Amino acid sequence: MLTNDGRVLIRMPVAGNWAWRNYGVNWAQLDAPRHHVLYTIEGFRRIAEECGFLLDDIFYDSWAFQFWGSELVLSGEAYAGGPGNRFTSQQIAAWATEAERLNRTLDGDQAIFVLRSAKH
Repeated sequence: MLTNDGRVLIRMPVAGNWAWRNYGVNWAQLDAPRHHVLYTIEGFRRIAEECGFLLDDIFYDSWAFQFWGSELVLSGEAYAGGPGNRFTSQQIAAWATEAERLNRTLDGDQAIFVLRSAKH
């Protein structure tokens, strides 16, 4: 259904990253029961190729949520749409800076995948 130069964008959490390695079962992006499967970069590349796509590019766009969301899960607190009053603005700012660093080093916890048809 894509034109010859068409692309598909898919944004999703990525397993195997820093947050996954450090928080384990408390990683907020596990997000059960919504996420039935989480892929590593290589796992998603394989699935895409099996479905007739090529991976053109990946953009990491994780943010401070990987930290404060996981800290809430770790503490057993409910996530109610934001960090609430649990964390200071300095903590959240530091996590935002760390998320940017993880994105630059290709270790963020979510990414945008740019796919194109392998048939063109």
